[in-house]
Amino acid sequence: MNAPIGLREEAGLRRHQRGLRWSWVWTMVILLLGCKKEIEGPVDDAYRPPDGGPNPYVLVSARKVEQVIGDIDFESLLPTRQLTESRFGLAHTDLGASFMHKGKLWFLFGDSDPEAPGWDAFHDDAVAFTTADKVEDFMLTFLTNPNSGRGYLNPHIHCPDEGGRDCVDLGALNVPVAGISDGNSMFIWFTTGGAEYSLLARSDDDGRTYTKVYDFGNTHFIDMAAALYPDSIPGLPALSAGDQWVLIFGSGDHAHHHVYLAAAPLHSLQVGNRTAVRFMSGYKDNGVLSWSAKESDAVPLFLIEHGQGPGLMSELSHGWGFGEPLIHYNRTMNRWVATYNAARRTIRMRTAEHPWGPWSQSIVIFDPTVDYGRGPAYGRYIGDDRTPRLGGQGELYGPYVIEPFTRTDSNGNIQLYWMLSPWQPYVVLLMESTLRRR
Repeated sequence: MNAPIGLREEAGLRRHQRGLRWSWVWTMVILLLGCKKEIEGPVDDAYRPPDGGPNPYVLVSARKVEQVIGDIDFESLLPTRQLTESRFGLAHTDLGASFMHKGKLWFLFGDSDPEAPGWDAFHDDAVAFTTADKVEDFMLTFLTNPNSGRGYLNPHIHCPDEGGRDCVDLGALNVPVAGISDGNSMFIWFTTGGAEYSLLARSDDDGRTYTKVYDFGNTHFIDMAAALYPDSIPGLPALSAGDQWVLIFGSGDHAHHHVYLAAAPLHSLQVGNRTAVRFMSGYKDNGVLSWSAKESDAVPLFLIEHGQGPGLMSELSHGWGFGEPLIHYNRTMNRWVATYNAARRTIRMRTAEHPWGPWSQSIVIFDPTVDYGRGPAYGRYIGDDRTPRLGGQGELYGPYVIEPFTRTDSNGNIQLYWMLSPWQPYVVLLMESTLRRR
């Protein structure tokens, strides 16, 4: 039986306050962590990548589908469909990068609820999967660990070359950001060191345990996305038979906060050969790309529209420069698609025929000040300067597209489904943007 509406709203309000309190506590933790590093100004803003022209899509509409984390929807104060707190003990988290592995769609979530029983300040991320192949059937199942005291499993990384069974701090800001599968093993990129550098880890037991492969980047490649690429790449040598490329898209520190590209043979990840990674360092007139073994030589694929965000998150002095390289190949659109936050105020999208570009100009696929009123009242999540709210100002980030859910509607429009982290409160939303071809 449903609780009386007054009690239900009161319970939801308590959870809402808890979510906001969690965001404020985490903000203070990150502020303290960030005090150790002086931020360097951007160095790539003057670079001009090739212009791919107008975006071939225009936005028709954007809406929230559901809140996928927690038991109470902080907008409606009604129970969520996913009920992740009751089912797994998980009330608050962010991010949600996804990749296919052994027929399941896997999701990587970031810093998770420190108020849950058994909180470990050095391991607080989460991993989930779904067997759904369409949005209507989407239901998350989190990996669990009954010995953790929290219900759900928190990744730990073993470093055999460094003599440590549990050698990587996966506390505040140190999170899984991208993953691929070779059909047997998962390869997962993590940010660590307070989001000042990244590393690659491997899991041979479907996300339950991880072994460090190598350190990856510390300037241009802190936040990342990854994709398998079976074709040849201009400017790089042919691969051995049976091998394929792994494309790694990165965004780095405050001095290198746009989007960059690296490539490595899949076999080199399997054997732990970091020297095989090549970073795209320029475009030649004949269409051949330049590549370098040095991360410092990487040049932007496109420039992100950075700016001052609306809330406290923008004042955090951690290593990450707020750029998001969330690029994937979308089979329904037959294009490479990039989604990212612009000053944590809007979510934008670019497309390209090839992963190295040229990338189209951006369009906005979600703006809470415009889309407010089209369905849900976003003011409970993201301050729109009109709606009274508890706690601080929300900010937008983490627009991870769930590529297998993309589809075409009866009007021929593209329906793009993607995760969104609003920061206030600290949960993840499933969004839908409907796009029309120009």
